[in-house]
This record gives sequence, structure tokens and C-alpha cells, in this order.
Amino acid sequence: MVAALFLCGVTSAQNWGTPDSHAKSSNTPIVAKVTLGETVQEAGTLGAFVGDELRGLATIHTDGNFWIQAFYNEGETNPDAFTFKFYDGSQEYTNCTTTLTGQEEGYGTPNSPVELVFANEQTMTQTTAMAEGWTWWSTPIEMNGNNGLEQLENCLGSNGIMIKSKESYAQYMSFMNQWVGNISITNEEGYKIDVTNSCPLSVTGVLASPEDHPITLSYQWNWIGYPVNQTQIISSALGDFVPSVNDILKSQEGYAQYFPGIGWQPSSFTLSPGNGYLYYSNSTNNKTLVFSNTRAQVTPIAESIVKHWNSNVHGYADNMCLMAIIKINGEEQRTDEIELGAFVDGECRGSGRAFYIESLDRYYVMMTISGQKGDDISFKCINTNDSFLSMESDTRLAFTENGIVGEYNQPYPVEFASQNNTAQIVLFPNPVNRNESFTVMIPDDEVISEVIFVDAQGNMIRHDVGLSHPLLSGIPVVGLYNITIICKSGTVYHGRVIVK
Repeated sequence: MVAALFLCGVTSAQNWGTPDSHAKSSNTPIVAKVTLGETVQEAGTLGAFVGDELRGLATIHTDGNFWIQAFYNEGETNPDAFTFKFYDGSQEYTNCTTTLTGQEEGYGTPNSPVELVFANEQTMTQTTAMAEGWTWWSTPIEMNGNNGLEQLENCLGSNGIMIKSKESYAQYMSFMNQWVGNISITNEEGYKIDVTNSCPLSVTGVLASPEDHPITLSYQWNWIGYPVNQTQIISSALGDFVPSVNDILKSQEGYAQYFPGIGWQPSSFTLSPGNGYLYYSNSTNNKTLVFSNTRAQVTPIAESIVKHWNSNVHGYADNMCLMAIIKINGEEQRTDEIELGAFVDGECRGSGRAFYIESLDRYYVMMTISGQKGDDISFKCINTNDSFLSMESDTRLAFTENGIVGEYNQPYPVEFASQNNTAQIVLFPNPVNRNESFTVMIPDDEVISEVIFVDAQGNMIRHDVGLSHPLLSGIPVVGLYNITIICKSGTVYHGRVIVK
């Protein structure tokens, strides 16, 4: 999962220091009303500056105004011009357009204060932890086309490989020591960024308002950004937007789909700042999406499930969506204790736990599978209550970029055989020395898929995949071990071996 950190200009007013009243010959009295956006401030600290030098400091007066004395040199041909900063107790605001020139007469009275208006837009820095490989990226920092691209290219430098949008890309040419290509970085779009090594990616600017960045969704796939500075569950993030049946919103790690009369499933799917997304619209007419932003922190539903198989989502630029049901010996499984894994040549490309949709009275697996054209996908399932009951399926699936396989009313069936086809095995010699080999008596036509060693306390000591014969190397101590051998036929063999 991609993590993004946001830092804004939050500064304690004490860091401004104390103005030196003896350094200048005179002062300008100012009675001011401070407005932040459209809100008159009733607390906080006001500072008057010339450049970076503090010339005056005041907190709120009993009459609701700020009474400040700003020091300057009297009699200069070009008297000092004061700029202002305001600190509300948590953030420092510097974007006040009013400047006042030093003069003895001063400015404002208690009944008619001078108004200092600060915009509430703040300069922020977004830092995304980029993993080696591909990351789907977007930003809630206001981007201005080429300026945004320049920030990305400068930050990535030679560690970058490619910045890719739906329509274009920029690529780092190492032999030229420079980036080539020109794409516009906007808040409405999502991007795929490939890097050589893990690194932080930082961009700086004003926090964007999602209302200012409506996203046009055309028919089928759209690469979209998430111009919001908070994590939200999908129903909150999309606000008043009305999806079409079977619309899909996906990230690198998973996806949600819109079911009629039910809503988005899984309902716990979250959107987070810094991540890029793809949206599949089933509407042949363009729609406009404006993300919601309540400014109230929405706590995402915690992912309490620990998966047996985990994939490296950054290893590939693309993925596909699979909505499946699991069948064992022809019987559709009705339990959430089963995990489905997708594999290409033994490498896990995605996994998902079955979950129940009450209104459909069915258990589904919804998962993304990472890959590239030509990948032949195989499947395994495991009973999470008994980690030794793992099976391989004869079902195969060809990877297609942004493919969508299965829907709520026609899920893709992944077939397995022999849920509880188990047998005991004979091992000899038994006991056996750690530096010796031993023989396992199983039928000649069986092909070993997995071998698992568990000690007498129930701790998994070894889990080997793809070995043709169990190995004792790596067994830490002498003792009694349970051995489980899972074959591609689905048969699970159990036995015990004493290691001395």
C-alpha cells in the first residue's frame, strides 16, 4: 500500500522571536481586524514583518482587534513597508495582500480598524513513499501542468524510469541524463510512476479543493486522481455521485463494484490521498464526478484479515479484476474461511478472502491480479482454519490488462477437487539425523506441491513450495515434527518424523 504524508506551514508564533524596539527610531501604531477567508478571527497572534525581520507582535485585544506597534526608521526616503503573518494556534498564514508603510500617524482605530485579510489556502508538501517498481499516484496539491511535471522529474531524478498517464508519458533517458516527453500533471488525473529504487516523492503547492476539480468520466476506463487530503470509505468519498450498475473503482491493491440495490461492495474499500485510481464507467454518456470533502476525518474500516498469500503490487504496471466463487468437488463454498490466490509460475499475483453479501446470500472473492500480457494464471485455495488444507485448481485464466472477469450475478467459478482427501504417509528412516535424507512413501503418480513442517508446539518451521522431495536442512533443533505434503491432485498426506 502506498503511504502519503502531508506537511503544511505550521509554525509556533514563538518561533518568530521578539521585535527589538531599540533597533529602530520610531513605531507605527496599528489597530487591525484580522479576517481568515471570510471569518473574523477572535484569537491568535499577529506579526508585522519587513522581509524576515519581526517588527511588531500582538495578540487579540479586549475590543476584539489586534493592537500592534510596528517599528521602523523615521526620516528614511523609502520608509519600511510592513507585511503581515497570522498564527491561529495551529497554522501560520502568510498570504495577506495588505502592506502598510511606516508612519507616525498609524492606521485604524478601535471603531474603524484596518482590515487584514488572509487567504486560508496553505502551502503544503505531499510526500509519497514510492516502492521499487510501479506506483499509482495522484495528488491533492494544486498542480499546474508543466510545473507539476517539473516537480516530479526533479524529485525523481535518475531514479525515475517513467511517468505515465492514460494518453502520454515522460521517460528518463540515462544516456542523455534527462527526461524526455511532455505530459500535463493535473489533479483530475491518476498516473503510473516507475522507479528504479524505493524513494520519497515530494510535491509542494496549495491544497486543492475537490469542488474546483470535477472529473469527467467517459465510457469504460478512466485514470482518475483523488484531489482530497483525507482517507474516506468509498460511499463517503463519492458523495452525491450516482454510479451506473457494475461500475468499478480500483486501486493497485483491490477494487469495489457498484451493485444495484446494494451499493458499493466491498463497502470497506477506501480512497487515500496520494494514490491513483482507475474508474470503469458503464454509462455511454459522460458523467461528472466531484469528490466529497467534509474536512472531518473519516476513519477507514480496519483490515483485520491477515492473508496467507501476499503479492508485490508494484512489480507490474497493470492489473485485472476478478469476482469469483469457489467450488470444491462441484459444491459452491459458503464460508469466509477460504482464501483464493492467483499465481503465475509460482509467483503470487493477488489474493483475496471470501466475504458474504447478505442481500445476495452468497460468498464472493473480489481481488485484483497484477500481471502483463501473456501471463497464464493458475489458482490455489486454502482453508484459513487449517493452513495445511491447500489445493491447486485446474482452472486457468489469461491475464488481460484492465480485464474484468465475473459479475455479481455471474461470478467466475474457480474449481477445486477433494477438499478433505487426506492420507497417512510412511517415512523412513524414522528417526533421522538432520544431515541425512529420508524417503516418503506416496504413490508414484503424485506430484508434490507444498511441504510443511510444524513442531510439537504447533509452530510452522518450514514451508517449501515446488520441491520434489522434503528437505530437513533448516530444521533448527532435534525433536518431533509433523509433516504435511500437499500434492497437485489435491490429496494431503500427513505424517510424523523424529529428527535427532
